[in-house]
Amino acid sequence: GGDNGGGDNGGGDNGGGGSGGAADGAARPPLSAVLCSHPLPLVMVLRAAHGCALFAAFDLVPLWGMASRYAGGLALTEEQLGTSLAAGAVVQVVFTSLAMGRLVRRLGLHASLTAGCTAAALLTLCLLASPSATAERWWLRALGASLVYGLQTSAMLLAGTALVSMSNLLCARDPQRNGLLNGIVALTEGVGKMLGPALCAPALAWGLSARPAAEASPSGALLVFAAAAAFIGLIAAAALAALPRSLSNAAPSEVLSTPPPSEGEGGGVIRGEGALLDAGPLLRAGQAQPRALLAQPRALLAFFRGRRRGRVAGRPRVGPEAEASPPPREVQAVEVQEA
Repeated sequence: GGDNGGGDNGGGDNGGGGSGGAADGAARPPLSAVLCSHPLPLVMVLRAAHGCALFAAFDLVPLWGMASRYAGGLALTEEQLGTSLAAGAVVQVVFTSLAMGRLVRRLGLHASLTAGCTAAALLTLCLLASPSATAERWWLRALGASLVYGLQTSAMLLAGTALVSMSNLLCARDPQRNGLLNGIVALTEGVGKMLGPALCAPALAWGLSARPAAEASPSGALLVFAAAAAFIGLIAAAALAALPRSLSNAAPSEVLSTPPPSEGEGGGVIRGEGALLDAGPLLRAGQAQPRALLAQPRALLAFFRGRRRGRVAGRPRVGPEAEASPPPREVQAVEVQEA
């Protein structure tokens, strides 16, 4: 009878655990509320618009480069156009490998987004306005176009890096659905990347045929490129006017709306299965001394491995997983002796 009573008491404990789990599930916000929480919808729209402008340039520049001088293009052959695009890719590789990371650390995410889009809008106009676009020798036209287009794409990549980092920080506010939220954001960006070439390539074809540079001023190509530059400028204006300044790599805890854990709570880990990391101290240390992390490869490796193990720099995990883990062996031994 005593054993049965004990079983009943145990069942009561289990029921309490079940009700606690139901309460946690009821307190969990719906997916629609998370998607509509500011400023995630704006960041999603900006990522879609950025992808639209980036992939539109992938079609506009080659088509403009192969168009005739009469229509307002560069009149490059396929081989000359390939050489020009390859030279522009070299500019992008140099920028992304040497300068982009330092710019993002120095400027922050918000300033990187606005500065990148502003520079990309101006460089889009420079493609047609540069003196090399009207040069007689093909290699001068190809060289000028490759240099300007490489810088334009580099500026777009700088802004894109800032947008992706912002969306990652915002999606991490819900660690349990972090992957789902990132997938939805990437889907919206994919729609923008689909619409960019689908809309801009026919518009450029119409502009080259309806308003050739030899007969109309401004030419159709200039109007299309000016519209693309204005669209990129709108992205910078929307980011400057509506995105909060706290949405930056220098203050991720403010962005995530999660109180930073104290030193006694094993700070550095935010609760949940996703093992969300409070990277504020690490990023601030990286800003103050960019080479400090590279000087301690073991500590850096332990930091990134801590996401999977639930530990950061040797600190124990906290949250539901830690509460469900068994006690240490010494405590078990004491309980057995007392029993």
